Amino acid sequence: MAWFLGQSLLIIVAAILLGLLVGWLLWGRLMLRQHRIVLADRDAQLERLHAQLAQLDRPAAPAVDPEDAVEAAPAEEAAAAAEEAAAPAEEAAVPASEEGERDDELERVEGIGPRMAGALRKAGIRSYARLADADETALRAALESAGLKFAPSLATWSRQARLLADGDEEGFADLVRRLVAGRDVGRS
Repeated sequence: MAWFLGQSLLIIVAAILLGLLVGWLLWGRLMLRQHRIVLADRDAQLERLHAQLAQLDRPAAPAVDPEDAVEAAPAEEAAAAAEEAAAPAEEAAVPASEEGERDDELERVEGIGPRMAGALRKAGIRSYARLADADETALRAALESAGLKFAPSLATWSRQARLLADGDEEGFADLVRRLVAGRDVGRS
């Protein structure tokens, strides 16, 4: 009888170990399949981002022959006049850039990337001082006219720009250090 119990116990332990091994192998295959799906999704996202980046890095327009530019000037002036007439009234709150005004590096402001800076420049906001003086409505209108919608740190752009316009690099660095997702959380 003892021999039978010993053999039964051995067979039960072997069956449990075999079950664990088979379960581990099946579970591992399922997990591997799920990881492959996740990696394929990430690869697709990465490809989309590369395509967007390539589109942003593409040169804006081919060089124009000066003789062709003379002929195209009246058409460009008509297009610019039509564009100004169609511009929303909120954009009028920000005066157009004056001649000789230097273009500041708006991308230094936390939350402003190349596309947002381009939209702001197109709306006439080319300097830190103009950015600091612009109200949120005008900034949102400038971004929306360029097809941009999400700007979580827009509320702090004015304060950041005022510090840069005043040349307060230390104050600017301190403010940027306190920002989390565009909000001033006062961290050290």
